[in-house]
Amino acid sequence: MLIVSVLMIRTAWIITAVVWLFGMVFAKPRARAGSPWVRLTYLLLAVIGGFCIGDKRLHWGWLGQRFAPPSVNILFLGAMLTVIGCAVAIWARTVLGSNWSGAPDVKQGHILVQTGPYAFTRHPIYTGFLIAVLGTALAVFRYRAAIGFFLVLVSILLKIQQEEKLMSESFPNEYASYRSRVKALVPWVL
Repeated sequence: MLIVSVLMIRTAWIITAVVWLFGMVFAKPRARAGSPWVRLTYLLLAVIGGFCIGDKRLHWGWLGQRFAPPSVNILFLGAMLTVIGCAVAIWARTVLGSNWSGAPDVKQGHILVQTGPYAFTRHPIYTGFLIAVLGTALAVFRYRAAIGFFLVLVSILLKIQQEEKLMSESFPNEYASYRSRVKALVPWVL
């Protein structure tokens, strides 16, 4: 069960990375970009957060300590959340198609997508990533992973703030209506 869980986590992230890299080829050209300072800030937070979760060299001091004794059930739960989260992110990325951007941008000929997972949350890619990162952090089950999850969460919240601004400016009436009907990250809640 231990090896299967670790393989599930690695495979989910590898498949997600391949989908992202492949999808970059088909993205529309950028028409408007968000703030480069916000972009730098959320990128740094995400990279540091990912490093905290995934790098085994951070085992010094209390950062490397576990919350509790290791548990195969917790590891498997983390693996399942990682797979589910990556699947949601991939689904959302696929539905977004050529409108996708790795940074808050408005593409040339941008269309406000409101179907598929976008009918449930305005930012389903981030919802998926947060579920996946939570799952991976849970599987690691160390204090460094909790810090990493928090940093990724802050990174995504900054990115959402920038995207919301760009979408509101680009689709003033349509986005206001969409925003009033659909929650940002958690369907019907948040």
